[in-house]
Amino acid sequence: MKNIFTILIAVILSVLVSSFILKSHSTETKKESAYERVIRTGTLQCGYVIYPPAFEIDQKTGEKRGINHDVAEEWGKKLGIKINWAHEVIYGQHIQDLNTRKIDALCGCDGPLAYHAATQVDYAHPYGYYSLYLYGRKQDIGKYKTLADFNDPKIRFNMLDGDISTTMADDEFPKAGRVSIPASGDATLLVENIVTGKADVVILDTFSAMMVGKSGQKLVRLLPDRLGTFPCAFSVRKGEPELLKMIDQGMDLLNNLDIVKKLAIRDGIDGTFSYPAKPYQE
Repeated sequence: MKNIFTILIAVILSVLVSSFILKSHSTETKKESAYERVIRTGTLQCGYVIYPPAFEIDQKTGEKRGINHDVAEEWGKKLGIKINWAHEVIYGQHIQDLNTRKIDALCGCDGPLAYHAATQVDYAHPYGYYSLYLYGRKQDIGKYKTLADFNDPKIRFNMLDGDISTTMADDEFPKAGRVSIPASGDATLLVENIVTGKADVVILDTFSAMMVGKSGQKLVRLLPDRLGTFPCAFSVRKGEPELLKMIDQGMDLLNNLDIVKKLAIRDGIDGTFSYPAKPYQE
């Protein structure tokens, strides 16, 4: 009888220990949300896209600069969150980096630049808007009268794979030729190929075209027609409403304080993109 009682006690203890271990394991394996991790660490793990001059890294000093970089840093300062530039990404492919939690957000001008990404990520309130136009060589001004004139096999569009320039060219100018640059390639070739005659036209925003002009490589807008206007916004993975709301509130603060405009004026790029409307009347 004593042996039976001892065995019964051992079984009960075994069950209790197993239950405790399973409960502990369940608690340990529950994943933090991105928001919870940001609050716990005080750090936002940012993905970034190298796209001079909006975001670039000095090869000698490692210094990061550009309007996309500066907006994120100012957002972090205002909210007391450190920005860690954790991982370089490629538009469209950043979805995997968000889902595997390599990054908490793509901290730059998304919105979306790869259309299909809108099904798998959410976009924060924008900090600016940019419009796209057709740019080419100065000697080609007046050669084309309408956008339809560019939908010609003789016209070679210069584009970055996976970029919005590729999507828009496919949509609007399907008959035109293509000069493609790999998504991981040097974005400056978007301009260089036009200047050297390897391609005829490139889809660019005013900001990028202006900065190209500063470098001495002259491109001009071939037509006044705007192809489209897109927001500059951070993106986060689906299912992170608290993180998205925190980013939204920080961006609203920057907007209401005219921080982005002040950064643009400081960098000499004011007027190259539009700012979000204020939620009130002056």
